[in-house]
Amino acid sequence: MSALKRFKPLVLLVSILVIVSLACGSSSSPTLVATSDQSSSNNNQEKTSSETEPTSASVIKDIYQVGDIISINNTTLVVLGWVNVEPNEFMPPDEGMKFIGVELLLINESNSSKSISTLMQMSLKDEKDQKYNVDLFAASSLSGGNLDGELVPGERVRGKVGFEVPEDVQNLQFVFDAAFFSSGKVFVDLGSEPISMEPPSDLASSTVMQVYNVGDLIEIKNHTMAVLGWEDISAGDFLGPDPGNKFVAVEMFFANNSQSRISISTLLQMNLKDEADRSYEIDFSASSEIKDGSVDGSLVPGEKIRGKVGFQVPENVQNLQFVFDASVFGSGKVVVDLGASPVSIEPPTDLATPSTIETFIKGDSVEFKDTMLTVNEIMFSKGSQFNTPDEGYNFLMVDITIKNTGTATQNVSTLLQMYVKDSNFKKYTVNIMASMESSSSMPEGELAPGESIRGQVGFQVPVDSKELIFVLEADVISAGKIFISLD
Repeated sequence: MSALKRFKPLVLLVSILVIVSLACGSSSSPTLVATSDQSSSNNNQEKTSSETEPTSASVIKDIYQVGDIISINNTTLVVLGWVNVEPNEFMPPDEGMKFIGVELLLINESNSSKSISTLMQMSLKDEKDQKYNVDLFAASSLSGGNLDGELVPGERVRGKVGFEVPEDVQNLQFVFDAAFFSSGKVFVDLGSEPISMEPPSDLASSTVMQVYNVGDLIEIKNHTMAVLGWEDISAGDFLGPDPGNKFVAVEMFFANNSQSRISISTLLQMNLKDEADRSYEIDFSASSEIKDGSVDGSLVPGEKIRGKVGFQVPENVQNLQFVFDASVFGSGKVVVDLGASPVSIEPPTDLATPSTIETFIKGDSVEFKDTMLTVNEIMFSKGSQFNTPDEGYNFLMVDITIKNTGTATQNVSTLLQMYVKDSNFKKYTVNIMASMESSSSMPEGELAPGESIRGQVGFQVPVDSKELIFVLEADVISAGKIFISLD
């Protein structure tokens, strides 16, 4: 067994621990809503409109076919087929095994949110009843959307789930446990050969999903948010999209209206969906091409942030939706229609007012808990002959002094603790190329009690930036921040 495979039990355990609030309820039997044309003659037993709960262990379970529309626990399920999956070179299957991906469509027909977990709710069985759990390495080789997470009322999601099975396996069955903490299972024959089909064009949900538009002010949990638009972005020389795909960036605005910190994670909380209900996760290559700031990180009470996040989607994709999961481990989801063409708007006036957080001035020595920060001076630069900022940008060097005023050792990280914001609440993280232009070292490393360190931190900011503010996250755990105006 490969070294990577030895980590499977640990990865599985961690994944199970972080997935909560699965759909649960009373015992329920699946109901066949419609039968696919290619499978109508192969059902194991005739279905009727009066299907009832099994009353004896001798009752044979219903076996459905690829393409059947199945309803169970207010969830509609359609298995659309399966494919053999080409593994990547770093995570191959074990000898004698192969990866496959099963594609399905799920619709939440209830009036409350449901959570889907591929790890806890989906498996395969072969003709000898051998069970195969979801394989995370197989899943990493898949394209075509992720199924895990919350489904709001009326929401549809289409994607693939990966498994590792023997190369010569025959007659696999897909098993969906619709109510993990009670009873209610669906069994779907996959057949002996790969198969793929599209869902019925008239398959509609009986529950209407709430969808917002670009520019709408949305209150959810302790956030106020607005999606400000999207654009196609050019690819770099080395990190281009896959053939037939393109990079897009979605711009958004967040404000923390609560009395405690909130955290925003593009990776855990954001994705796109297309008109076929396929989802697209954050793309790091696309995000690396964005210069106008990131929204990742914590927001202290009253803090606001504006930024963009990158995705990779098919070139001919239409009618994208942006999805923000406000509470990763609970319920609270926003779906925003992006429209067919790129669009960009400014935040609404009542959202773009200055933040109410306390801001100090350059030269002040500001202490939070056991950290004291002083911004000594700032310098703008156009770089050198072989190291220049992007067009329309300047390098900014911020000269700071940090002192450990506590009795325990501290660690200072420019990358993890420091950034700059402008009057539009856009965030600019540490820029290595700018830092290379500095005349002194970056203030990094361990500080003993009472020790001070001075150095310069580099950023790349637009030439027309106004009201720049340097931010030090002095206490990453409790989100204690120091804000110092650079004007």
